[in-house]
Amino acid sequence: MIGTEDTDYTDGFQTETGGDGYYHDDNNTPTSADDIYYNDNNLTEFKLSGLETDPGSVLTIVVDGVAQPSVAITGTEYTYQPSGEFAEGSHTIEAYVTDAAGNESAKATMNFEVDTVDPVIPQDDVRLAADSNTGSADDTSDPVTNAEHPVIEGVSEAGAAISVEFTNEHGTVYVAKTIAGSDGSWSVAANSGAAIEVGTYDVSVTAIDKAGNTTVLDHATSFEVNREVSVTDNTFRMVENSENDTGFAENDQYTKNTGPSFSWEATEDVTAQFVFYKNGIASPVKTAIPRDSELHTVGGVTTWTPADLDLTDGEYTVKAVFIDTEAGNETDPDDNTVDFIIDTTPTTLSAELASDSGIQNDWVTNPAEVREPMARP
Repeated sequence: MIGTEDTDYTDGFQTETGGDGYYHDDNNTPTSADDIYYNDNNLTEFKLSGLETDPGSVLTIVVDGVAQPSVAITGTEYTYQPSGEFAEGSHTIEAYVTDAAGNESAKATMNFEVDTVDPVIPQDDVRLAADSNTGSADDTSDPVTNAEHPVIEGVSEAGAAISVEFTNEHGTVYVAKTIAGSDGSWSVAANSGAAIEVGTYDVSVTAIDKAGNTTVLDHATSFEVNREVSVTDNTFRMVENSENDTGFAENDQYTKNTGPSFSWEATEDVTAQFVFYKNGIASPVKTAIPRDSELHTVGGVTTWTPADLDLTDGEYTVKAVFIDTEAGNETDPDDNTVDFIIDTTPTTLSAELASDSGIQNDWVTNPAEVREPMARP
């Protein structure tokens, strides 16, 4: 058996000096003796134990295919001290005992790798994942999301243990860990439980490779979590003017306009969708989506006049869904509704004398018997 005093590995070992010789998982815990790495190429001692020897036995050490001078051995332990440093890369050490009759024991073999290079974390590759960037698709320099568990992605050394810290302006910290894939790519979601708080987050990344080399990249990227809808409550309405709300009052929601204008107040840019329902009909009768060029904002108030709406006479409800372009937050359609009535049919008026005291239908009468005209629908 080859090993040291501080390891129970069988047919594998670590050295007395130079790195910890373990592969680490995402919790920085040693995992397997099958993957042994060192972050120091000055490995000074290898200890063999459990040797079975007879008088006249010799021990042969083979390093990377090159046999070292055999040494006479008695007892069950031996410490091998290499004469030089190990280069970066993979190495193999074998050991076997030959007795006085020339019989060779089974070989004890150790495969290990020397890696003294810190893992790289390219900052340009650390970013909010596309699926989490719910705002403008082009806004990668200052991303905003409404995701409950935003995902950060990046690349590093294959197999490296990745730890990502998400810290907001209030000092709240979320930590997520993973292992980089065979191509070095990795991704983690902030928190696995409740949704993370709204706010601005600074992201730091730590990578620990299999040999224990460590790289810390502070301020790797940042993003904002925004779940507030930017349309002011109770501001969605039909435009109240004599050309749009044409009833007796400018706010009675009666109009002869078959494509009335609507307005709302927003604190930032939004897109919108309007769905029109007619009284007595369950399904929408019209759906309209304004083009960007049709959204006119003045002092926070946006007005929109739908093109080719052409609603027929009747009672209507329009429901609006507003989506802010920064974070992709949507309003509930039931929170922004307007009821209105379209009536394009003029009232027909007629008049007749209630008392025609002269010749019938000659419109001559005694003034004392004149009464007001009657209005007919």
